[in-house]
Amino acid sequence: MRSDFGVNRDKAIMFIALALFCIVTVTLMLHHEAWGDEARPWLLARNSPSIFNLLSIVGYEGTPGLWYLLTFVLVNLGLGYTALFILHSLIALAAVSIFLFCAPFSLTKRILFIFSYLFVYEYNIIARNYAISALLLFIIASI
Repeated sequence: MRSDFGVNRDKAIMFIALALFCIVTVTLMLHHEAWGDEARPWLLARNSPSIFNLLSIVGYEGTPGLWYLLTFVLVNLGLGYTALFILHSLIALAAVSIFLFCAPFSLTKRILFIFSYLFVYEYNIIARNYAISALLLFIIASI
């Protein structure tokens, strides 16, 4: 059985790991050049006159429509293209936070997992719909 000191120490380590994850995210975002498949949802949302038009096009894209709907909201709020990457990183940060604080694994395994290639780069920096899937899966698993 753990003492309060052990629990507080583990939480402090998790917050430090989360802060390091944020620092790595910002550093990588500043050096990432957008790829064509990252720009496609933004361009579809920007060029769609209505949400119904966007939903009719998304059926041919082969990916779930939630990412396109979120992109449509950003475009209609008048935000720039960079907002897409910020939103995506916030979704990835939420997924990492849920995993870090709720996963039943040892602290070492949780920290190693969030700093793996998939979560540091693929699900975090490349603005595709992967982070939403991870977030939803981690929410379901934590419930």
